[in-house]
Amino acid sequence: MLDTLVPVHTVPIPEDTPCFRLVSYFDAAGCTSCKLKELYIWRRLLTSDSISSCLFVFNTSRMEYPAQTLSTYRFDYPMYLDSSEMFARRYPQLTRRPEFHTFLLDRNNRVVLVGSPIGNPKMRELYKATIARLRAYGGVLPASQR
Repeated sequence: MLDTLVPVHTVPIPEDTPCFRLVSYFDAAGCTSCKLKELYIWRRLLTSDSISSCLFVFNTSRMEYPAQTLSTYRFDYPMYLDSSEMFARRYPQLTRRPEFHTFLLDRNNRVVLVGSPIGNPKMRELYKATIARLRAYGGVLPASQR
């Protein structure tokens, strides 16, 4: 899927964190600058929780000069542009509702947690606990913990 999206900023994912990936999708609806300001919050959260395996997908179908706009935020995590709405078409169940726009994948790219930890302390704690379990079990939750 990523090969159909345009990378804005890519960074190598450290070899010691292949057991999970956090994905967040930003759709084209609503206030673009408001959503982009969320990147500052993401940066603080990812840094404080030591999460380096993540990617951000931006639906830029209604954004003027998306690469330049996104680069002004100096966000040091992988970002991809989706100007043709490929992500939304491929994963409609995830992109229809904003609460499904952020999710955690295990080593096998299975969704293990859905919801944003931004502004939700309980969800953030759930992310931290789930990531700790993924790290402890080599990237896949035991059947008893799914």
